[in-house]
Amino acid sequence: MKADLRRVLATVSFDITVPEGTPADENVFVSGSLAALGRWNAPGLRAERVADHRYLAKAELPVGESVEFKITRGAWSKCETYSSGHH
Repeated sequence: MKADLRRVLATVSFDITVPEGTPADENVFVSGSLAALGRWNAPGLRAERVADHRYLAKAELPVGESVEFKITRGAWSKCETYSSGHH
């Protein structure tokens, strides 16, 4: 019996809240380990601004596969940080 080589995908939503003080005209991206997220290219998947300080991005990702991601404003120097300022 042949293995089914098709990947099962699921729609994953990223609901992102950015800190106050983030310029409203800034682009926000989800960058991550999978191709749909740019394979760690800082401007990976662009999120759409849906309200003040809130962005939404959706991606089709393989079911059962691990994913790592970070939120950026298009460059690693503009990446999410902990409240301490560290990545």
